[in-house]
Amino acid sequence: YLKEDLPNSCHSGGTRIPAALGRPAAMPRCKVVVPNEERRPAVVKRTEWASPEEEAVMVSRVEEPARGLHRFWIILITGGMFHVFLAYSLIGCLFSEFVLGWPWYMSLGAFLAAYITYVSIAATERVGAPDPHIRGQQAMATLRDYLSLKCVIPDDVDLDPKPEQQPPSYIFGSHPHGIHAFGCSALNFAGNDMARYFPRVWHRLTGAIASVIFRVPIVREVMLAHGYRDASRAVCEKILREGRSVVLVLGGEQESIRTRGGEDAVWLKNRKGFVRLAMREGASLVPTYSFGLVDIYDYAFPLQALRMWMVNTLRVCVPIFWGVAGTPCPYERPVTTVVGAPIHVEWTLHPHPALVEDAYCRYVDALERLYETHKAAAGYPADRNLHVTRDPPASKETLAKEAAAFRARLIHKLGPEDGRITFADAEQRARDALGEDAVPAPAEPKKER
Repeated sequence: YLKEDLPNSCHSGGTRIPAALGRPAAMPRCKVVVPNEERRPAVVKRTEWASPEEEAVMVSRVEEPARGLHRFWIILITGGMFHVFLAYSLIGCLFSEFVLGWPWYMSLGAFLAAYITYVSIAATERVGAPDPHIRGQQAMATLRDYLSLKCVIPDDVDLDPKPEQQPPSYIFGSHPHGIHAFGCSALNFAGNDMARYFPRVWHRLTGAIASVIFRVPIVREVMLAHGYRDASRAVCEKILREGRSVVLVLGGEQESIRTRGGEDAVWLKNRKGFVRLAMREGASLVPTYSFGLVDIYDYAFPLQALRMWMVNTLRVCVPIFWGVAGTPCPYERPVTTVVGAPIHVEWTLHPHPALVEDAYCRYVDALERLYETHKAAAGYPADRNLHVTRDPPASKETLAKEAAAFRARLIHKLGPEDGRITFADAEQRARDALGEDAVPAPAEPKKER
């Protein structure tokens, strides 16, 4: 498919979609896309935002995975990237001390000072398209082959319903975090279901990871080269405003520090910012779950109180884990990422708390249904369940207090008159979408004696 059909379809004058898009027989739940009038047309109209060169790289060439010792070395580096950085730092200090005759601390200090200056000046939030050749290179193909990393899209999920228009923007929620967010990587690999059946969405897909990653030398450059960006709000807004989609690992360090083998747990407490981001930028929410991700390592929990303090105070996660022979190389166990159906939310610049609560509850419910629907196909026993730590459903009293705080923020930001008008419009929009009873009036502040 990659070598024969792509040149005949994209490099020629037309923009015909190849008819033979079947998966290999080894991949479960096959979904063969046959062009027809009901599914999607066989000819996609080329528009000003899709050039022939862009169409040609939407599905990139996937290299063969490495074998033997080379394969083990690639997986070891991928699983223990921070350990590799520490090893290189140690080698550099020894070289400086015994070969160059310089004190090791002077060389290390000079390197860190230069690198921190470079990181402070460099734009980590640049949002260019990831190189498709890197997404399909041998290292990525080896990791996918080692973990049997698959991205499965059910038949009832359509991420590109209107081929004649620009593809919609999505916020993909990746669960669980695990030690390494391989669920986010599963969506980015070349040759997966996303690249085969929805190439326009895949080509505009950007992974967002923790900001602390971009402060680590070498690791930062590797992540940028593979198309990952900072998960800050400003960067995500920039990604969505350019018509792209973003993958967010919503659990973050709170979910990673609690990872235990054989336990599927998702942390969504105090995690409503991604819902507001989707409403403001006109994106839809898509839940995804990676089955088997928590089982590729063994874990230990000494000094858990100290490490939780570091997570809550410094936002730094220090998990203790090991894989094959006590190394960071993960166990060779399959990981399957399943993509759920898009959840459409109300698009508004100032989302009312009632709309945010409704979209948040719908997302959590969709994630739980996705887990229960596909856990048997992933090889999970019937008694294995998903534990979601979430905000409790808001009562009318809580929504009234949040509405009052929302009105106060608008008045402070826009002024008394414009703030009240904007709040009235947001309140009316919420009532039109949810009904009169679902949107309580804002709570009035208590009068002081």
